[in-house]
Amino acid sequence: MQNIFVQNIAIFASIALSTSLFVVFKLMGKYKVPVFPVIVINYVTCTVLGNLLLWDQHLIVPEIYKQPGFWPLFLLGFIFVITFFLMAKSTEISGATATSMASKMSVVIPVALAIIFFREPFTLEIFIGLTLALFSVYLISAKKSEGQSLKFNWTLILVFVGSGIVDSSLNAIKKYNFAYFDNYKMATLTFTGAMIMGVIVSVIKTIYWKNFQLKWLFLGMLLGTLNLLSVVALYSAMDDYSGNTGKMFILNNVGVVVLSAAIGFFFKEKFTTLTFVGLACAILAIVFLG
Repeated sequence: MQNIFVQNIAIFASIALSTSLFVVFKLMGKYKVPVFPVIVINYVTCTVLGNLLLWDQHLIVPEIYKQPGFWPLFLLGFIFVITFFLMAKSTEISGATATSMASKMSVVIPVALAIIFFREPFTLEIFIGLTLALFSVYLISAKKSEGQSLKFNWTLILVFVGSGIVDSSLNAIKKYNFAYFDNYKMATLTFTGAMIMGVIVSVIKTIYWKNFQLKWLFLGMLLGTLNLLSVVALYSAMDDYSGNTGKMFILNNVGVVVLSAAIGFFFKEKFTTLTFVGLACAILAIVFLG
């Protein structure tokens, strides 16, 4: 059991850190904190902290843009920001439940692309695990909408596609194995791109910063720290599952859904029969893929 834990510590860390972002967003909702300023502070924190952790290998050096892989990693940060705002808009129009479901079901995109373009194996276990994973996401996400129809909007499709593109891009960049950029450098550079885009929008839309409060800074810094470490952990998990990243993405998404549901219990969210069936499907998916 100890060996299994050590071998999979990166994906455990990725699941835990990704789920912790859910807790921060819950706190933001509880204290009625506006999303945009916290997200920009989050990206600033990711960039600064990433460079501090890199120390003498920091990215604030001349001609770094000439390093192979710079532009794909940097521009990926723009996709991070765009996808996040699509999720915010979708949540406003279609609700958090439908948006969360669209985001998590996007796992089919990186899995499919890994199989098609990177020739990763597509076994019966992966097929069953993916099917159970999608079914579990639907059942757990639908717990708040039992007896009601989910609102549909075009933003749901964009969230689905955007989330899938982010995961697929992370995987593709990792596959290219750019020599200069290790996991910390890749994460830091991507968040630098996201930070710059956030700052540009802030300059254009200064109204977002009206009535600034200190708690925005605290939550943004907390979110940024967790966000940076979660991406580094995800990259490390890709290393552990090299040659079978499709399986890793399924395990990661299912793990986040299960742990988020468990934490939701402490936020006094209602659990229905569908929730428990969904959790059972998620556990079965992990068994098939583990």
